[in-house]
Amino acid sequence: MIKGLFDGKRWAALWKAVPDYYVPGFIMTLKISAAGLLTALILGVIFGTFSTMKFKPAKILSRIYVEFIQNTPLALQVLFYYSVLPLLFSNSGFRIPKFVLGVIGVGVYHGAYISEVIRTGIEAIPRGQSEAAASQGFSYLETMYYIILPQTIRIIMPPLANQALNLVKNTSILAMVAGMDLMYFTDSWGSERNFFAQAYFTSALLYFIICFPLARLARYLEIRSMRMPAPKKICLRRKAHADIISPDFYTCQYRFYVKGTGNDHCHCCISHTDQYVFRNDPALIRTYASGRFKWAASLVAVYTEFFRCTPNLLWILWIYFTVKGNKIAVSVFAISLFTSAVMAEIVRGGLNSISKGQFEAAQSQGFSFIQTLWYIILPQTYRKIIPLF
Repeated sequence: MIKGLFDGKRWAALWKAVPDYYVPGFIMTLKISAAGLLTALILGVIFGTFSTMKFKPAKILSRIYVEFIQNTPLALQVLFYYSVLPLLFSNSGFRIPKFVLGVIGVGVYHGAYISEVIRTGIEAIPRGQSEAAASQGFSYLETMYYIILPQTIRIIMPPLANQALNLVKNTSILAMVAGMDLMYFTDSWGSERNFFAQAYFTSALLYFIICFPLARLARYLEIRSMRMPAPKKICLRRKAHADIISPDFYTCQYRFYVKGTGNDHCHCCISHTDQYVFRNDPALIRTYASGRFKWAASLVAVYTEFFRCTPNLLWILWIYFTVKGNKIAVSVFAISLFTSAVMAEIVRGGLNSISKGQFEAAQSQGFSFIQTLWYIILPQTYRKIIPLF
């Protein structure tokens, strides 16, 4: 039972607190998110490039940074920055602003993940494309600019958008150190009046306003990356002589682009559905539900988007303070609500990465929808998504 969620007096009190609490916190969250994302991109590009270089010291330095940051909690890192970094300037009298410390915290943390995104994007391009370009007289810079980087950007844009989404949500951890962000002001107002239901629910809506456009951008980029691109001719001259590159090379490059990068996937729309499958995985409902089950897909989409576009910490605190019951069970339930939404989105992405032709081939051999999922689609999906878990 939720305490006072529909109490009109509490909502009236919250409305009066919006200009003094929620507006400053919302603006500060936007500032920290923007500056933190810029910091993360800079670090990600630097260390992502280091990790693909043949120069071993640079590669080792990149691995140390990535592995250490990824394998330590963000909360611990933030507490370290707020506790230790000011001591370095204690004798000089200089005080590092909390805003800068917050940007360092989320920027350094997500820089490690963006570094891995960039590294995997570059390594996803088949080496044969570089060799083919070199055989046609391309220099290293020309190969990277005209062939490798355009494909890399298409590959890494969806996970980059997801990292931006995660960065915004992780700014909520700054409430632990009075980061003056949205979560901090939410905790302050809720604890002053004991109106936790209204405080955290309103904060969830504000986080959703920030994160939902980023989630839709990631979804759009994911769909766009799966589309088959039109072949483009590149009119470059070889350094050795003035011959134009042969049309055969354009065809070769285009074929590598489509088949070699893993982007030859498309969405599949299956009209036949089965209630048994839908009871077991929300991702299957959202991906394959149609006809009379379309409402189930819409319901799962609302659940998934709302919970994955709001911080996990917020839901843990909201349910902990407002729902009566065993605190351990309530906390587990709060974590499960958020985690299941994130996992459903991962599974959905894995399902959509399977080529539509595999469904058609299975159906031509007499496989039912359930048999196709069980014997063909799901085994490949799980192989793709296990590293993401």
